[in-house]
Amino acid sequence: MELVPLATFAARLRELRRKAGMSQEALAARAHIALRTVARLEAASNQQVPTRATVALLAAALDVHPDVLLYANGDENEAA
Repeated sequence: MELVPLATFAARLRELRRKAGMSQEALAARAHIALRTVARLEAASNQQVPTRATVALLAAALDVHPDVLLYANGDENEAA
């Protein structure tokens, strides 16, 4: 499977968060990560590569499988 570019990861994260009706603050709290981390990962100019642990926390908070965030063929409807 092919990993998505960071810009695509950022856009997917932002889109999934918005679809879940969460603010960046709410996602950060639910995922137990810093608000600054969520903001950086969603930034269009993002160059920060998320760790596997961060991706897993974000995916769980969004109730999706981590592959949805990471891979080009990740299925958004696939639950965590």
